[in-house]
This record gives sequence, structure tokens and C-alpha cells, in this order.
Amino acid sequence: MKYLLTESVKHLKIPFVKVEKKLFAEGELYIRIRENLENKPLIIISNITTDNFLEFLFTVDAAKRAKAKIKKIIIPFMSYARQDRVYNSGESVSGAVICSVLKNLKIPIKIIEIHNVDLIKNFGFENFSFLSILLKEIPKKDYIVVSPDFGGKGRAKIIADILGSPLVIIKKTRKNHILMQLKEKLPDKNILIVDDMISTGTTLIKASRLLKKAGAKEIYCISTHGLFVGDAKKNLQKSFIKKIFVSNTLNVQGLKQISVKKIEDFLLRI
Repeated sequence: MKYLLTESVKHLKIPFVKVEKKLFAEGELYIRIRENLENKPLIIISNITTDNFLEFLFTVDAAKRAKAKIKKIIIPFMSYARQDRVYNSGESVSGAVICSVLKNLKIPIKIIEIHNVDLIKNFGFENFSFLSILLKEIPKKDYIVVSPDFGGKGRAKIIADILGSPLVIIKKTRKNHILMQLKEKLPDKNILIVDDMISTGTTLIKASRLLKKAGAKEIYCISTHGLFVGDAKKNLQKSFIKKIFVSNTLNVQGLKQISVKKIEDFLLRI
């Protein structure tokens, strides 16, 4: 099996086909596969982000023209999955646009921990969760499992069921700012926050404050995608979260507070 990777995932320890990539003077992108792939089985692996979407599409096209036998496309991280509906008049449903383009490739698509599974329901893509793998990394304790919003209830419930733990959901609303509410009291309880991604860390930090105010003892978090945008890592170090466990779907470096679990073996098994 050959593996064709875009730049977005070349931090993964997976041997990949040689590809020439360059920009012309006017900014146009050039992609050329530098190996013979004719009739060879191939898996394409790429994240989907604003920065690399054209590179991804050109790479798939190049593989088709090289007459490779493309078995599937694996997307470790897919941006725009949070833009799954119209919130305000005049908006684009960006996630649906991306999915429509992917569907037209006519290649099986496998995605890791998409933010909203409903987004891909009508497109025939498969979603795979890495959270149960991350669960094996946390300290052995009795936990209360917490979802930082109602939208994440499904994935948090799966983890709560595996642990045999109670599930608590924080109420989160977005207006001019994020408002979070927690009714439960959690005196001297260990907490495991479950989420699909950590972006700026704002939600996680506010959740940890609420949980600590409710009496929580130690707070841990598992999240498949660690974006850690801007000063997220620095700000999270000031929070009440003892340890965060993420995967390396994105090129994230671990810290004392952040543990990174390699996802390569998982990707090659799905």
C-alpha cells in the first residue's frame, strides 16, 4: 500500500509518496507526483483546512491522473464542521459546501472525530472516534464525565458508559459572548471533560472555573484535536485543568500539562 500525504499531515510518521509542490510567481499552486502509481493501491491522507484545501484537491486529481487505485481518503481533522447550519441570514453553510466537494470525488471518505456527525450523515462518509484510545491514557480514578455543551452530549455519553460514570452537561449559550451554567454540585469529585477539539481554550477554561466552583477535586480533559490557537496553551496553564490529553491529528507539541498521543496506527487500521 502507498500513502499520499499533503503538507498538513506530513508530521505523521507514515512513509509517503514523493510529491513536488511549488508556487508560481503569481501565487498559483503546482502539484506533481514524482513516483509511478499506475495500478498501485493508494490511500490519501490529508487534513481539510482553509490553507490546504486546493492542495488536497490537486493532489487527489494528480493521483487519479496517475491511474492509482485510490482505496480511500482519510481526513484526520476537518475544518468547517462547526459551520453546519445557518445561524444568521445571508450566511453560507460552509461545512456542507466542503462535504459536497468531497462527495463529488467519488472516493470513500473516513473522518476522525468530526465536530457534528449530522453534517456528514447524508453524504455517506464514515466518522471514527479516537476518544476511547485517549481514555486509556488518563489516570485511574473514579470520574464524573462532563460535556462542556449540549452538542457534545453524544460523545461524552459514550465515554461515560465505558467508564460506568455519571454524565453532567454544562449549559452553554452564545450571544455577544459565551455564557456557561452548571447546576450540579460536585464536592470532591474528579472530573473528566470530553470534547472533540480545543481551539482557543475559552470554553475549557470557563468550564474548569464552573467545575471548581461546584467543588471539583481534580479536572482532566480528553480531546481528539488540539488546535491551541493563539495563546491557548499559555491561558490553559492558568486554568484549573491538571492534564489535557490530545492526539496528533494536528502538529501539536506536548507540554507538562498537555500529553499528545500518536494516531498513526489508528489511522492505518480504519
